Amino acid sequence: MADAITKKEKKVLKAAMKKKKLELTDHELAGFKSTLNRPAYRHILDDLEAFTGFSKDEICLRGIKKKRFGYGAAGWFNEEFAYFNPQTNVEYDWFYRASQIYLFSNSRRHCWDEIDVLTAKDQPILDYGAGIGQNVLELNYRELKDAWYFELGSLQTEFFQFRMRRHGFEPKVIMPYHAGKFDPIGCLSQAPMFRMIILQDVLEHIRGYARILEGLIARLVSGGRIIEHSPFSIQDNTKITNERTTRMHLVDKVGLDRCMKSLGMKLESEGEKGPKGFGVRTWKKN
Repeated sequence: MADAITKKEKKVLKAAMKKKKLELTDHELAGFKSTLNRPAYRHILDDLEAFTGFSKDEICLRGIKKKRFGYGAAGWFNEEFAYFNPQTNVEYDWFYRASQIYLFSNSRRHCWDEIDVLTAKDQPILDYGAGIGQNVLELNYRELKDAWYFELGSLQTEFFQFRMRRHGFEPKVIMPYHAGKFDPIGCLSQAPMFRMIILQDVLEHIRGYARILEGLIARLVSGGRIIEHSPFSIQDNTKITNERTTRMHLVDKVGLDRCMKSLGMKLESEGEKGPKGFGVRTWKKN
């Protein structure tokens, strides 16, 4: 484990959290603070500064979505979403592949506490929709180096590779191409079968999530597990809407419970529900 964060790092992070207090819930803030000493988190601002050339203060403004970088009517995020104006599955994929915003907004996406229970027997591990790769970097620090990274965002993928090598690790990256074309599921064939797949706030971004989920489960060994956190209805499929927001893009009208069970997955455990009424769940392949 790395040493405690420096006074300078504490000052920058404290300022960032103070600016963000109107957006962070107590639950989120507790999670944010609990990860400051993790190796995969404590150098995030240094890594972004080295990668982008921006100062830490400039990075914080983008990461916490304040001023012209915010979610507001004139905010950078909404402007990016409005510019791409995705309508089809392919256009949504392209929005995420080309986005600049997620590089910074995911800088506050702390390592998942749930990965603390993973051990060598859970390898190979896939983090699908891994953002800037906080979980994979943390796993490498814990000597779980058969951890694979997949992300649509080109800029995030480039940053992850840069960051892994900066920390002395060799990244295991699955690029979203197969047989000479874009294929976010077929591309998984370049990696081994997995014993664990991490889906941290991913499925709600995928309009036809059931098809992607089917492809992921096909890459799980028998007895393998999926650990997921999905902020949309998990019981009542009638509550899944086609709402066009900057986050919820679902068109499938199939509840996640029913989808998982139809694909041979059994609910193994469910964590404590957060403030929005959904918890982390672990599924086991029959």
